[in-house]
Amino acid sequence: MNNWTLSTLMSEMIKTRANKVGTPRREVWASEIGMPYLDRYMDMTGVPYTNLPDSEALLNFFLVYELVTCLISILYCLCIAFIVFERVEYQIKDYLPVIAKPDLIVEVDNWDRVKQDLTEKAKALPDDKYKERELEKLRNQYKVIENFQTNYPAGLPKTIFEIKSTNSYAFKNTKREGANQTQIQAFPVWDQ
Repeated sequence: MNNWTLSTLMSEMIKTRANKVGTPRREVWASEIGMPYLDRYMDMTGVPYTNLPDSEALLNFFLVYELVTCLISILYCLCIAFIVFERVEYQIKDYLPVIAKPDLIVEVDNWDRVKQDLTEKAKALPDDKYKERELEKLRNQYKVIENFQTNYPAGLPKTIFEIKSTNSYAFKNTKREGANQTQIQAFPVWDQ
């Protein structure tokens, strides 16, 4: 009997996609809009990649992306974070401005308002078989907010998150040298 793991299965699926070579064509697919131009060009001309990332690197990228998505979702559900769809400019004196469409903005100036938002969510729940389960989630969220309020009684300053990934080769290099890899996982944050 062959043993297998979910990580092996995911790695094989990702590797299969990474090795895909496009078929030459003269049209752009809507799903490609926003892709890097080089990737789109290579896909449209059928030119294979010469330096493909391996499946382990792609799996790490995928897992980090899912972790970040989960974090954003949790903070958003707690009513302490919001997502903006316009670009934000951040300027430090004597430096070029940095302009980004942030992944997330966290800000709390009034904990009572956050608690009120959670209470309003609870009141808006429909009377159905899922109501008790949703109320339990909101009670847990309320506990998390109370913990935040205890640790940060003045609130949370406006903080812009622009989350970037680190090149997989950097991880492999530091792993070879025995460095602490958690130190190179950077989540750049700007305080305003």
